[in-house]
Order: sequence, then structure tokens, then C-alpha cells
Amino acid sequence: EPSADGDVLTVAYTGKLFEGRQFDSSKEWMFKMGSGNVMPGFDEGLKGAKAGSKRIVRIPPELAYGATGKGSIIPPNCDLEFEIEVMEITGGIAGDIKLFGEQRLIGGLACVALMGAAPFIPPLPFLGGN
Repeated sequence: EPSADGDVLTVAYTGKLFEGRQFDSSKEWMFKMGSGNVMPGFDEGLKGAKAGSKRIVRIPPELAYGATGKGSIIPPNCDLEFEIEVMEITGGIAGDIKLFGEQRLIGGLACVALMGAAPFIPPLPFLGGN
């Protein structure tokens, strides 16, 4: 199924300046599409991608780091090129669990459930209640 906003993608990538100098790579990296946690061009370049597919994504500066660049690594107004392999696409709550970790997610839900139930918990003597 094609990727869409909200899906968690696991990708392998190599990022290069358009001139060819490599500035980053990863053999297994996860991100949630459309969450604003990656440069807009990365999201745009992978919309509709399928698991197992490979893409070369060229990103203009306005969809990457723009006029400011990124420190000494990426100059201002620089076009970027990424070679990306989409290894896996996971949607819905399964994607969130994969991205954030099952224990963190379940722990967070337990805290919310406990806080929601707090008005109904009777005072407990060992916690200082009467």
C-alpha cells in the first residue's frame, strides 16, 4: 500500500549535496510522514512510495534548509539529493508503537487512564488517606 501522512516509514538513505558530497546516511531510520519532524522535501519525495521501493529525491533549498543552511554541513541555498530505500511502512497505532516503543506508549496510556480514573479512587490509608 502506498505511503501517506501518518504512516511510519523505515528507510535506509544517503544524503548528498547536489554537487555529490555525502553529508549523512543511515541504514535504518524511522519517521512519521506529515508530522513536521523532517524537512518538507523528504516527506514530499516519499508520498505514495511503497515498501521495497527505491527513490532518488532531489530537494530544492526552499523545501530543505533554505537560505540559512545547516551549520558547516549544508551551505545556504543548497539543493540536496537523497537515495532512499523504503524498507517498511506501518500505519495507524501499530506505526506509533513501532516509532515510540511499545513500553513508552503503553506506559503513557496507563498514566492517562490512571489520571482519568483518579477522582474515583478512594483514599488509601498507606498513601496518607483517611
